[in-house]
Amino acid sequence: MPPRSDDPPLPGPLRFGPFTLEMRLGMLSRDGAPVKVPPRPFALLCYLARHAGRVVPKHELLDAVWGHQHLSESSLKATVNNLRRALGEPGSSSRWITSVARRGYRFTLDDAAPAPAVPPAALAAVPAVGDGTLIGRAREFAQLQTLLATHRLVTLTGSAGIGKTHLALAALPQLAQACRDGAWLLRLDSIVDADTLVATLAHTLRLSPEAARDLDALCTALRTLAMGIVLDNCEHLLLQLPALVAQLLAQAPGLRLLCTSQQALGLAGEQLLPLGPLAVPAAAGDDLAHSGAAQLLLARIRRHDRQFQLQTGQQRSVAAICRALDGVPLELELAAARVPLLGLAGVQTRLPERLDMLRQHGQHGQGAQPAPDGAARHRSLRNALAWSHALLPPQQQCVLRRLAVFEGSFSIAAAEAVVADEGLDRWDVLDAVAALAERSLLAGAGSAPAAAVRRRQHDEAGPDDASPAAPHTVPRWRMLHGIHAFALEQLDQAGETAVLRERHARWMQDLLAQAGPRVHDMAPQDWLAQLEPELDNLRAALRHAQRSDAALAWALWALSVMFWVRSGLKHEALRWQRALGELQAAAGPSTLKADVAQARGVLCVLGLALPPQEGLQAMETAHRLHRAAGDAVAAYYDLYLLAMIQIRLQLPHPAGTLAAMQALEQPGWSTALRRYGRWTAAMLRRQAGDLDGYHQAMREEQAFARHLGDRNTLWLTGYALALAEHERGDVAQALAQLGQICEQIAAAGQQRSQPSQICVHAAMLLWHGAETAASPRVHEAVALLRADGSLWTLAGALPWLPWWNSRPADAARLLGWADALIAAAGERRGPFFARLQAALEARLGAALAADAAVSLRREGAQLSEPAALALAFGPVPPGPPAVP
Repeated sequence: MPPRSDDPPLPGPLRFGPFTLEMRLGMLSRDGAPVKVPPRPFALLCYLARHAGRVVPKHELLDAVWGHQHLSESSLKATVNNLRRALGEPGSSSRWITSVARRGYRFTLDDAAPAPAVPPAALAAVPAVGDGTLIGRAREFAQLQTLLATHRLVTLTGSAGIGKTHLALAALPQLAQACRDGAWLLRLDSIVDADTLVATLAHTLRLSPEAARDLDALCTALRTLAMGIVLDNCEHLLLQLPALVAQLLAQAPGLRLLCTSQQALGLAGEQLLPLGPLAVPAAAGDDLAHSGAAQLLLARIRRHDRQFQLQTGQQRSVAAICRALDGVPLELELAAARVPLLGLAGVQTRLPERLDMLRQHGQHGQGAQPAPDGAARHRSLRNALAWSHALLPPQQQCVLRRLAVFEGSFSIAAAEAVVADEGLDRWDVLDAVAALAERSLLAGAGSAPAAAVRRRQHDEAGPDDASPAAPHTVPRWRMLHGIHAFALEQLDQAGETAVLRERHARWMQDLLAQAGPRVHDMAPQDWLAQLEPELDNLRAALRHAQRSDAALAWALWALSVMFWVRSGLKHEALRWQRALGELQAAAGPSTLKADVAQARGVLCVLGLALPPQEGLQAMETAHRLHRAAGDAVAAYYDLYLLAMIQIRLQLPHPAGTLAAMQALEQPGWSTALRRYGRWTAAMLRRQAGDLDGYHQAMREEQAFARHLGDRNTLWLTGYALALAEHERGDVAQALAQLGQICEQIAAAGQQRSQPSQICVHAAMLLWHGAETAASPRVHEAVALLRADGSLWTLAGALPWLPWWNSRPADAARLLGWADALIAAAGERRGPFFARLQAALEARLGAALAADAAVSLRREGAQLSEPAALALAFGPVPPGPPAVP
């Protein structure tokens, strides 16, 4: 029941006998243990306690507790009896609740006194704590209890809205119990200087007027007291507060302080408990019960809508909201308030507009819930962040907004390169980043390689020239999404968005250009490790360049294609190529055209994502332009890619291409770089039928890759050796070796970037085993290749599935489908798949008449992919449809 306008203000916790009544928290305890009191008797107790000593008429109690309902006095009497039973005094007489015949009831406080806890003045802005539980903070609460039990100064740190105040309030009862003279809460939001703080402390703690005179007088008054004080929201007083706190602790030995602040006070002996976001669920939303963020969001939704029930299929929306809001409690609270009107899907859709959406709507007292901690700034995300932003000096404000141009995370070196200018040197940026991290406006994002993890020496001494260097990693930093959105607003308001986005894109171009040459001398996994943390930044740079500078966009694309392919993201490279193709590409320099052409060759050879004829033309162009520009390394790699396409298409030119490669090799080149020539020579040996020479070459390359720690090349050489063993007739050895490689690829999570090995292992199993043995690998390979868009690579092996099930006609149909699919891709079967096809055709020739086989293959050529897979596997083919 809301208080009437003429009711006295809510008092602080009151003690009567063994009981403590905390009206604001809705709690009654006896000797520290909660007492269960039904809602109506509790409301009656609170009303009587607020009018203690006065006989409250029955009609007034009925009006106050039941709200103008026409009830008999028997209802009031029954509620009074229930209340007396809860207080352990059944019957008509009571020590505290006295019946006054024909008039009403009186609550007697003769032996009651205010509890030494939070007084009314300090409680003015303290929220009700709901059901009194902490959600998702069990570990932090236990840590805080331990710190409070053993230290006199503890500071909770964290960004705006992270839940510092809520956790401090939860610890207040423990602090009060541990301190003889109680525990007190003081909000510092409106306090602007040390003198005001001294006076407010003295008043809040109900000390003598003399204690408010100055800090010395306050220390004198506190010297003999043993009490706890919670100083909430200290961040705007960090110039004055540390000296005051240090003197209080030095001169009042019984004092214990718990502070909440976005930044530490920086005092000796201060114990910090950094508060991070709540744990967010996995994207699938299948672990909501173990996510503090999800549990808080759902609990707050139910506070606004008691009928809310999470429906099947909504778990992903809950997970998406929690992840997008970084598990920040304030943002989750404000988002929950929007769910009754918008629904979970509606809130998820509007997350890009979070600064407008995450605010309290309506007028307080007219349907709107109060802010989670009662402070005005916490009634919207924008207000909470504006408070933090206003506390920053101008230079830190500048750095914060400029850092918003980064997506995902960034390194200090990147920040210095993009943020610094003539008015802000790199040391200013370094200092500002440190300060922003201390103020909880930047969060750590792990660490990543800063440069080449393994550098190769460029000489021709052989394998020993390539000793791995010690890894060198640097910390990375990020903004939480809400802070990032606010900082972007500030960047736009400062008129710096266009300039900073251009700087950011140019920095990304420089980073890729520096990484490019190292791709030939580093293990692929090490090379990727340098660039993977910049994936979001790469996408942001491409978006900006696509809108503003076609030449820059194409340069970024060309420089990043190797990254896309090796990351298993070749389809994103293709999408960017299509998007940039819609622009009128500026007539850039010939080097740009050469780099773009080489990138298309990489997509063709390493990604199997472009038709070989298109790759052939691109590599001829790239080689001509790189030679003209005098770039020997690029021209050498062009020839390698060209040779791989020529071998793939079984063209007669690879030997000439190899000779041109060997003519380009220079004495200063590393053994790693010159491996392209060695690989090409080995492939030509295999093409010529020199299996022993091919086998020996692959053994040497495998040893070299093992020395370098080159995981990908170990897989590739093992794959090549397995094919050689199979061609020699050692099928068991080939299958075992490929199976081991596939297991290693799966353990590393690299199936998407290494589909060839999985494909050939599946095909080999189909050729030499029954469907039962091959089925798991075949299902995996088909699902992987459909998503990869390269199902043609395995198509020629799928006819073995109906063959092993005694369906030769269906096998012939699938063979016709495979022929058509391979031809449509502009490809030809390699040596292994050519032998596989010949073996199948021999069996089909014995089982089917020649004209029937031809007719069935012609019929199969018309099959769609789903129909062909249904013919191979049944009505439910494995895996998703191919990625467009």
